[in-house]
Amino acid sequence: MAEENINTTNSANQTGADTTPAQDSAPAQAYSNTSGFKPIQTQEALDAIIKGHLERKEKSVREEFKGYVKPEDYQARLDELTEAKSKLSEIENRSKKTGIAQAFGLLYEMAAFSEEGCCK
Repeated sequence: MAEENINTTNSANQTGADTTPAQDSAPAQAYSNTSGFKPIQTQEALDAIIKGHLERKEKSVREEFKGYVKPEDYQARLDELTEAKSKLSEIENRSKKTGIAQAFGLLYEMAAFSEEGCCK
């Protein structure tokens, strides 16, 4: 009799018959929504979630770097400083020429040279 039970069990396994009906419902139970998780089912839903994440990240990065100079503003300020330095250099040269003219008793007009080095 024990041999008959073993044989019937083996024959049931060989034919592919399901001996445990609970296995069919196991995958459904594994994905049950007990924690409030809602799976993403459409591309639009995924896009909306990603967009929200990107907006929050962009906002946090903007807050982190608030007060820093933008590259465009930096270049404009650098151009202003270069121009001011050039004007200052020109004023210093005129001042030196005037000092030399006064030291030698020359008229200022004689000491004023143009960029080419000739008298004005």
